[in-house]
Amino acid sequence: FASLGEHVDEYSRDAVSQAVKAMQNALEQLPMHEKEALLEAKTKAERLVKQETPFEELLRFEKLHPMNAAKRLCQYWQIRRKAFGETNAHRSMTLLGAMKSSESLLVECHTMLLPHDSYGRGILFMDGAQPFDQDACTQLLLFFTHVLKRQRAVKQNGWVLLYNTKPNAAGSAADKSRLEMILRICNDVLPISNHGIHIFRGAKAENEVVDNDNHVATSPEQPKFVTHHLGDDGTYKESMQLHGLDLENTSTALGGDYTADQCLEWLASLEYNEQRRKHDLRDHLQLKLAQAQANWKT
Repeated sequence: FASLGEHVDEYSRDAVSQAVKAMQNALEQLPMHEKEALLEAKTKAERLVKQETPFEELLRFEKLHPMNAAKRLCQYWQIRRKAFGETNAHRSMTLLGAMKSSESLLVECHTMLLPHDSYGRGILFMDGAQPFDQDACTQLLLFFTHVLKRQRAVKQNGWVLLYNTKPNAAGSAADKSRLEMILRICNDVLPISNHGIHIFRGAKAENEVVDNDNHVATSPEQPKFVTHHLGDDGTYKESMQLHGLDLENTSTALGGDYTADQCLEWLASLEYNEQRRKHDLRDHLQLKLAQAQANWKT
């Protein structure tokens, strides 16, 4: 964790400006099937594309590599369209927008943001023991990481995923498929650094060998899987401490103190803030319209 908190914008304004032009050229070179979802989004909601997937953000994440940033942008809109459908994909990534029709996924609190750890990393918990399909999983991942990427601490320190499997399960086929999808999204789509996907299982079976190195990414900048088993004390505390994680601040599903009620309070606060911004924008537009009408009359 030596690099955590050492975030510095090392790129000059001119360098980023040149990279944006190069990224635009890179997009033109990509085959149509790769950028079709992006072009559709730009046609239907160009302002949203600029606001939620700005070129500058992607380029900084990709160290100003224009083609890598262009591919990440296209892949993001591909999976967003697949997960949300053609209508909701082009709504803002908010509770009142793209997630409005997926409210039930959120209020069940099977996926929730937890308090940052001692390194300032964002923590996302997902309870894989609960049934939801691949599209629902993608929706939740895109929504919560969209919230995370706006937090300064996460921009500096990255985030980790805590994934709970079924009790005492060594890992079902559904878990493996979902985790592979999550890893692919973390590697190829999201513009924030993931520092590990932590998998929580039951007690380790006798003679079971856990080789986390099998899941280490090919690059130190890519996330890796880390497996946790219940310790002799019946908790994950010792295992989590080895990776800088705090048991007390995790979900009650893992033996922590963070409850579904706290999750619901956070969601209610987020919705209130979204409603307030929506009303403020409406009032601002009405004022501008009144001023324009007054100017026209004079």
